[in-house]
Amino acid sequence: MEIKQLRYFLVVAEELHFARSAERLHVVQAVVSQQIRRLEHELGQPLFDRSKRQVTLTPAGCRLVPEAHAVLDAVAHAAATVQSRSDEPDGPPHLRLGIAGGSGTRVDLVLDHLGTQFPDLLVTLEIGQVWEQLDAVRSGALDAALVRLPRNDHDLEMTPAWFDRIVVAIPTRHPLASKPDLTLSDLADLPLRLIPSEQNPAFAATVLRACADAGFEPATGIPFRDLQATVLELGSGPPSWTAMYEGSAQALSTERVTFRPVTDPGMAVQMWLAVRERTTLVDALAEACARI
Repeated sequence: MEIKQLRYFLVVAEELHFARSAERLHVVQAVVSQQIRRLEHELGQPLFDRSKRQVTLTPAGCRLVPEAHAVLDAVAHAAATVQSRSDEPDGPPHLRLGIAGGSGTRVDLVLDHLGTQFPDLLVTLEIGQVWEQLDAVRSGALDAALVRLPRNDHDLEMTPAWFDRIVVAIPTRHPLASKPDLTLSDLADLPLRLIPSEQNPAFAATVLRACADAGFEPATGIPFRDLQATVLELGSGPPSWTAMYEGSAQALSTERVTFRPVTDPGMAVQMWLAVRERTTLVDALAEACARI
């Protein structure tokens, strides 16, 4: 039995709906179903009755709810106890911060601002998926996390930090590369190489929704692999385009590919600061996020 399985179980027990639970956990529904099936197999008992139109807890599921809460509370308490610096009153402050991939220079600016208030600050950065970061904040393994597109996280405090702009990448040889700004409709005739929904459902949905708002459904291009390979491949072969966060583009500079902002309003995503409990350091972090 894994801690993650218990967390997934409790979310489904609250929502009684697998699709909403997946949305809340920021994963695809198949992942939620798989984790619940594994937990049921290990326990040898069905936890949910899926035979009706509405998902309901079985008697075994009802019995597991308070036990799962107790286990997760114990894990959070253990993490907070071990990671506490109360026995090191003279030690430097230590911030354990989760960050989203493609955050770019924003995190640098935040840490620079914190450094003016805490000159001896120690910082540990962790990059991971949204649900991993939020789980780590809940357990006390992280003091805070900067995440995109959180929803229904009732047990954490979510504070708006900034908007991350989504930019597009096109071959430098294409005529559109000479324009300083683009609209998505400029790209309607080019195939799109987009990260699959299974890998990043929120990002893919954001780009496709913005295209729909611009009045077109993009043609599918050569399958997306990883972001770096896709960007490098854009520089040769048939013209196509892809999209990414601006911070990712800053790290993928190449002369054969041009990165351009788009003026469409849907091509920006809110970054949030997730915290479990407020401390002087976390308050300063929130202030730094608001200032940049």
